[in-house]
Amino acid sequence: MKYKVKVFGLTSMVKGELLLYPFPLSFLGDVDPNTGRIAVKGFDRSLKGKILLIPEGKGSSVGAYVLFALKKRGNSPLAVVTCKPDITIASGCIVAEIPYAYGIPENELDKLSSYKYALLDPRRNEAVFSKTP
Repeated sequence: MKYKVKVFGLTSMVKGELLLYPFPLSFLGDVDPNTGRIAVKGFDRSLKGKILLIPEGKGSSVGAYVLFALKKRGNSPLAVVTCKPDITIASGCIVAEIPYAYGIPENELDKLSSYKYALLDPRRNEAVFSKTP
């Protein structure tokens, strides 16, 4: 599945394993910067080295610092993709030098739940999701 997105902090393609969290995510409180795990009731997965797809962020602007802490501790996602533009996540990604993209239609998240891999292409402003590498 291919989508037009806005991509920031990336000059060449990045691809990796997809981690879809289908709810708004608070980096302050929902993510442990020491382990890189999203630890929310019913969901306990590492975002380290993965392309994280969420509908949007929620909560405190301190979430930007959590993204930076994740990067400094070697636990950051490979990239973050949101449905809606999010200034806290965007600023955290910029400071931490983590690629950021937005623009996936939120009503497509259910379809993407069976996909395992993602590719971000800054030249075409595309996010491509696949079931195989």
